[in-house]
Amino acid sequence: MGNKFVRGDKPEKQEKNDIILLKIVPPVDQTYVKWLAKDLARIHSFTPKRARPVQPPDHYVEYMKLNGWLDVDLDDPDLAHLFKLNSYLGCKTGAVIVIMGVSGAGKTTIGRRLEKEIQYKYLDADDFHSELNKEKMRKGIPLTDEDRMPWLEALRDVINEYLDNEKGLILGCSALKNQYREMLRSGYPAYKWGTYASPVKFILLDAPAEVLSVRVSARAAEGKHYMPASLLQSQLDLLKIDDCEGILKVDATLTPQAIVNTILNMLHFQGCFHRDCIEFH
Repeated sequence: MGNKFVRGDKPEKQEKNDIILLKIVPPVDQTYVKWLAKDLARIHSFTPKRARPVQPPDHYVEYMKLNGWLDVDLDDPDLAHLFKLNSYLGCKTGAVIVIMGVSGAGKTTIGRRLEKEIQYKYLDADDFHSELNKEKMRKGIPLTDEDRMPWLEALRDVINEYLDNEKGLILGCSALKNQYREMLRSGYPAYKWGTYASPVKFILLDAPAEVLSVRVSARAAEGKHYMPASLLQSQLDLLKIDDCEGILKVDATLTPQAIVNTILNMLHFQGCFHRDCIEFH
């Protein structure tokens, strides 16, 4: 097929039946995937000195394409920055899933349910806001980018810690603007801004404004959150998604379990984890 790949560590001995490509969703050959992840880690750490180009089996090239791991020509000189690194997730390296959206989307509810399903730690980004930021929001004052920067830096550092320690993390975070999401992606040290090739993946909980307004108003009336309904519109105005980011979008008007099931299926299809062989942390 003319595609080149970079080879470092050799895979362990494999059974022939383990490397047969199926027409729709092939089985995961975990040995090869781990080998692949190590090579990608070497590339993205900018230390490919001992690596050499090889021709991967054709069925693995097709396998990577089917799972969204490969969407560029492998002969491209910038391949290291264009890979969609879904192979990192579930390959004994850290994985971060950001449940994003405006207030009332259900980030905490879904994040906690997902935590039980895949045994990743759930953290709420709201807990990382300074008291000054929380007080501003209580008063109905929208946060500025300057207000958010220390908060985003703290979240980036937490993400870095989980990735560095090879642990799975679910983060509930508004992540409204591209520059905010880029800050979170940079929790992966080798991340190159603008490539979106990071083990930090985003899932947007999407719901109509009228549904969100009812939820936020009810929550505020019950004293469950410091975010007033008056700030919802400012968040909706800030929310911007680029198709090239590869953000998964889920209907947040579904039942919580239906949302979780949808997320599990989407992430599984994209190669983010494999229920039969992932080693959860």
